[in-house]
Amino acid sequence: MQIETGNYTAIVTNGLLKLLQIAERHLTVVTVTADTTEVKAVPYSAISPSLSASPLLTATWAGAGYAHVDLDCGAQRWNGTKSMMWLRKGLYRAGFSKENVDALFRQMRLVGPQDHVGRSW
Repeated sequence: MQIETGNYTAIVTNGLLKLLQIAERHLTVVTVTADTTEVKAVPYSAISPSLSASPLLTATWAGAGYAHVDLDCGAQRWNGTKSMMWLRKGLYRAGFSKENVDALFRQMRLVGPQDHVGRSW
């Protein structure tokens, strides 16, 4: 199952939810010398193609109202358990409707509870 908003795509395959940003993400690079300071945005793909293709978030259903989440925090990733309500609110903020989120969650639950997300990207 795949659902898109203006900026994001959510894909659920075998119980794994992946949230991808449609526009390419950029990293801000600041170079400071004795005389100048230069700030530029460098696309992730220029640094590493695998970084530009990695999802912002992956999640699997953990059961009992929780999800195992792997979240891109910019320079690092966070991995742990969050409530399904936390995940729902995040998907709403990304522009997904209640109907979209309910459909995504139904697909996640079809596989049953999972042990963890791991590095799915």
